[in-house]
Amino acid sequence: MIMFRHLLAAVLFVATTVSIQAQTSRVPAAPAPPHYGISKTSGQLAARTSATIHKPGTTVQYEWENGAWDRSSALKTVTSYNAQGLPNQQIVSDSSTSVPSLRVSYSYDGQGRPTQYLSASWSNGAWANLNRYIISYDGFGDITGYAIEDWVSGTWVNSMAFRYVISRSGSLIQQVEQEVKVAQAPIFSKVNRTVYTISNGQYTAVSEQDWDNGAYVEKERTLNIVWADWAQRRLASYDEQLWNTADARWVEFRHALTHSSTSIVTVSQEKENNTWTNTFRETITFDGPGNQVGSREESWDGTAWELDEERRTLISYGANDRILREITQVRNQTAPAFVNVERTNYSDFQAIITAARNQDLAASATLYPNPAVEHATFSLTGLRSSAPIKAELISNIGQVVRTFELQPKQGALHETLNLSALPSGVYSLRLNTSEGAVVKRFVRQ
Repeated sequence: MIMFRHLLAAVLFVATTVSIQAQTSRVPAAPAPPHYGISKTSGQLAARTSATIHKPGTTVQYEWENGAWDRSSALKTVTSYNAQGLPNQQIVSDSSTSVPSLRVSYSYDGQGRPTQYLSASWSNGAWANLNRYIISYDGFGDITGYAIEDWVSGTWVNSMAFRYVISRSGSLIQQVEQEVKVAQAPIFSKVNRTVYTISNGQYTAVSEQDWDNGAYVEKERTLNIVWADWAQRRLASYDEQLWNTADARWVEFRHALTHSSTSIVTVSQEKENNTWTNTFRETITFDGPGNQVGSREESWDGTAWELDEERRTLISYGANDRILREITQVRNQTAPAFVNVERTNYSDFQAIITAARNQDLAASATLYPNPAVEHATFSLTGLRSSAPIKAELISNIGQVVRTFELQPKQGALHETLNLSALPSGVYSLRLNTSEGAVVKRFVRQ
């Protein structure tokens, strides 16, 4: 399943804020609630249809020890949010003594993308800087680099920096080269690159290559990618090949995914002696609001599927599908029942008014004429940020056919769109502003 993760990275691109921390392990990860106390599905919809969303101000995590929840090691995280509902700051402390240990502060650009994480530790009654991440983006919103800096003797010192050199075909990425610079090294060094094959506006193959002795060497590749739903980036099947250096051959796998409203099942097979044999099956389950509540991993023993590990999450909901508590449990081959692992409680919910503002912004948007022939004029007023705004033209089947930037002037946009290269059909113009998405549908005649 290695390339499956690479493929998702290809679609969503390079790194999320969580994976940045996971890759470097420089900043101790504050136990922030994964969904900020609202369900992935209904909570996000509420943000678009209701004037108020609720996010937890306090999160407490417990571990299961010796048949009981261990309160002595429980960690409490207090989170504050900005007007867009994004975390401003998180403070981690001992839940029993309330003595703080870690503080993480967040900065964002005008599009709501994180640009800096600053961590500090509590020492001798005061906060002392530890390290920080600085993240940069291109006009498409993809990460082009991030730097990790340590606080040393009153100044920030570079520890490690990554940058990504991206080439594109329209709105899709063709190639990403990762380069790294460590400590005080004067230049970046090549590490690896990912090359994507695009057909009919979709990814059909991905190649992972390492920089070795002055050249790129292919180590992994994904072929014959079939999408169940390209607009939602849901895979139907793909082939995977891993290079075995010792045997000087490609080890071949293939994967088939089945999607339903409550589950995703992936069945993997390996090719041996020109015969495909079952190897692995993974089942991910979701509840009604769309949150993951289970995962099951199984291996093929030659005649049937044998359980390797199974995990489940018991979620308690409050009003408006707010998540109040999550209990993670695990079961394996030797355990006849599920066993508690950890528990997370969410409380002190904060009401954040965001959608009413977004609705006012959307109401000010106009696009005319509609239907349009070769040109259409788009106008939007009431913007609070002067930062460039990413805009997308999306076809009726969900394919992004054009991506570009618009620059607000004095809180407004007034742009003439050239539609002459578009085939006739129904399209949507989507703007990703710092105050939410604005979408206008139109017909190209």
